[in-house]
Amino acid sequence: MSRSRRPALVLLWLSLLLALGALPAVAQDDAEPVAEIAITDIGIARSPDMTVVVDVGNVETFDAADLTVLENGEAISNATATPISQNPVPVGIVLAIDTSAATEGDTLDAARAAATAFIDNMRPQDLVAIIGFGEEVDLFTAFTGNQTALKVAVAQLEASGPSRLYDAVVRAADLYEAVGGDATLESNLIVLSGSADDGSEATLEEATAAVRDQRLGVYGVALSGTEFDTAGIEAVSLTRYIETPDPAELQTLYGDIQRSLDNRVVLTFTASEAAPRDVTFEVRYQQASTSQVITVPGFVANPRSTTTLPPTYAVTPPEAGEAASPSPGTLRIISIVTMAAAIALLVVILGLGRGSDAVSRRLSSLSG
Repeated sequence: MSRSRRPALVLLWLSLLLALGALPAVAQDDAEPVAEIAITDIGIARSPDMTVVVDVGNVETFDAADLTVLENGEAISNATATPISQNPVPVGIVLAIDTSAATEGDTLDAARAAATAFIDNMRPQDLVAIIGFGEEVDLFTAFTGNQTALKVAVAQLEASGPSRLYDAVVRAADLYEAVGGDATLESNLIVLSGSADDGSEATLEEATAAVRDQRLGVYGVALSGTEFDTAGIEAVSLTRYIETPDPAELQTLYGDIQRSLDNRVVLTFTASEAAPRDVTFEVRYQQASTSQVITVPGFVANPRSTTTLPPTYAVTPPEAGEAASPSPGTLRIISIVTMAAAIALLVVILGLGRGSDAVSRRLSSLSG
């Protein structure tokens, strides 16, 4: 091989290697996004009949038939999936938006635009409330399905002061408690944070406890481009946590959260664990999975039904030929009646005697 061809071959090999190295990146770009799944609630009040609410995100099309439920690693065959849209309980959503000084300008404008787009895509069963938290925690509107009122509330958001994140989370939990909790509304909170908490009366522990007490599904969105400590917003985002450095991405992120809410499914099944103990329930969707450990109260397996009959009393009749002795009370009544009858008979006899004497005297006078 001539030396003049060696540089060309080397370049050819390098080009081939670079092309092969680029193939995985191209394949990754073309691959479908990986689904995200989260358990937002487990109901054990009617154990062993269980309900598990599952949130599926980052999917364009969702098929509930692909969901699998496992109890301590064993697949449950009797599980049924019902879309949240068929649930008679309306869906509540609190949009809590950071209005601290850190969000002033383009960031707050982007937040308003994302919230407005979210309102435009509300479903008829959605009820939304708007909270702004900066120097104060302000409720701009309580739960309503009126899109015009919600948009007016979003337009009133203004930036000022520090971020009272924890107080805003507690205020959102209080809103659900005031309307009767998740028995009245499916409880969800989407909280946007552009800075760390500063000045809240509530602590992080109190905010997290409020979320758990009201069983809120919390979706946290952090604007990490402002370089703040995101530990607080991460801690309260028990359902899903998202970061973005670009406020322009907020509308896309809010849209993804909205699809997750639309794709929420209520799974119902009968658990097999009869003893009161910790049980791991796992839900799988495609390659994604999530699990949660919960203490079940246990139940009596296959209880026998019993019927309690009223008491019966045996009456023993007297033996044949045996005279029943009258009671003392009966004897007294008989004696009184007998005496009365005798007196009556005597009165009658005396009356008859007097009558016969009168007749005799009358006859004697007539004959004389």
